[in-house]
Amino acid sequence: MSGDKKINCGDFQPDSKGKVLVQLPMDSSMPAISAAKITIEPLKSLPEPTGATVMQSSLSI
Repeated sequence: MSGDKKINCGDFQPDSKGKVLVQLPMDSSMPAISAAKITIEPLKSLPEPTGATVMQSSLSI
């Protein structure tokens, strides 16, 4: 998230053990990031996340 704006950073699938490793680009082309949320999305390819939040964290970069 950048302020109150949700940003889609891509899709991922956990492996058979439920683990996921996702690397996201964090460079000057990204807006100021204030939080990260993981959501379960009902539909793919939406311009911004709409699904239920299952994990979130505030960030300071």
